[in-house]
Amino acid sequence: VGIATATGADGGADSVFSAATLVVLASNVCFSLRAVFVKRLKRWHPNCTAARSAVVLFFHVSCMGLPCFALAALVRGDLSTVRTSLSTSTRPATIFLAELLANGVAYSSYNLASFMVLNRVSTTTHAVLNVFRRVVVIALTSAYFATPLSPAGVAGIALAAAGVFAFARSKE
Repeated sequence: VGIATATGADGGADSVFSAATLVVLASNVCFSLRAVFVKRLKRWHPNCTAARSAVVLFFHVSCMGLPCFALAALVRGDLSTVRTSLSTSTRPATIFLAELLANGVAYSSYNLASFMVLNRVSTTTHAVLNVFRRVVVIALTSAYFATPLSPAGVAGIALAAAGVFAFARSKE
């Protein structure tokens, strides 16, 4: 609720905000389901190679997700968007593709680190850490890009942070 308040407070009630909100909610549900899936796999098949190594497990889960990603990209027409961006950009295509590759490597590294953390903590703790990561990202990017937060945005961040700290206290 806190993160949704923080990120959605300035979006208005138009259809783009609603679609973006639904995509973010779906992403959060899928992220949580992935963590549950990984924990169940490890519990039900402890001798499986993938269950013993966070890196191997990450590789297998990524391979399972690739067809879903490719299908979504084809349906949405994202490949033509990349081609259009390349043809209309004033920057060299090699720079654009290098940035795209760097972004992919950074995001994959983040997800691998997430799997390694999930390997060591409970699903609930992992979810709470993910909320705290979002609080930090919103606060740091807002400060870095000098983007003012609305009162509702600040309230959302405070609510999310309070939830994280309450969870931490409950674990003591």
